[in-house]
Amino acid sequence: MTRAHAKAPPAPFDAVAETYDGVFSNHPVGLVLRRAVWRHLDTAFQPGMTVLDLGCGTGEDALHMAERGVDVIGVDASAAMVRLARAKVVAAGMTGRVTLCQADLSRPPPSVLGKGAVGWGPAHPRTFDGAVANFGVLNCLPSTSLGQLGRELACRMAPGGRFIAVVMGPSCAWEVAWYALRGDVRRATRRLRHDGTTADFGSGSLAVLYPGHNALAAALAPGFRPEYAAAIGSVLPPTYACGWLGRRPRVLTRLTAIDRRIERWPLAVRLADHYLACLERTPDG
Repeated sequence: MTRAHAKAPPAPFDAVAETYDGVFSNHPVGLVLRRAVWRHLDTAFQPGMTVLDLGCGTGEDALHMAERGVDVIGVDASAAMVRLARAKVVAAGMTGRVTLCQADLSRPPPSVLGKGAVGWGPAHPRTFDGAVANFGVLNCLPSTSLGQLGRELACRMAPGGRFIAVVMGPSCAWEVAWYALRGDVRRATRRLRHDGTTADFGSGSLAVLYPGHNALAAALAPGFRPEYAAAIGSVLPPTYACGWLGRRPRVLTRLTAIDRRIERWPLAVRLADHYLACLERTPDG
């Protein structure tokens, strides 16, 4: 087999694509966390806008935005994820609003996203009204790729547009407590290590970094400036630590209300499983 016809190696998330919705998207806590993100997306992105969904996964966010009249271009490194997302889009009758393609965001743009369907790169100029990277997509990028992605995105986004990034922060109170009580010091402290950690999803491993809100803003400057940060899952535990919570809907409702009430508190942002960063495209960055 020649190099030109060699089959691309599987992406790390290919192995978990089939089970992802069951483990996270459709989990009672996963549903709450995603809806918390959607509140911010609904404010930032209005009907008629065109939004780039970086790391679109199985298409949950893309479909939500499309159902509100937003045109979405979804990009994911996993062919299996894109395949599942496309099936959802077809079933929902949203093919006119959602365009999907496979691309590895960890590779330097514009070669990564220089496809006609995406409209990224000099050959296919296009302006987006906004962008989203949900639930740890940016954690899987090397710091150098993150900065370059930010520069390319700034070149293609209209001034004043919002970039909503949901990132795993450098400290998570629930994670530290959960694994420390089980004697797993390595996992309890993995976010505290400067060089991050390595995750293996069964079809390939990748490095995972945990940038704080200030570090993220610095990597995306000067094209973007931070507007606000919100905690996503500070009181609510991560899905791997809350099998018990799915069986207690009243407790889940109360914790969800507390999470929403304190989501803008700096301490909550610092200790949450994820933080949401809303960044504005600067006029001349």
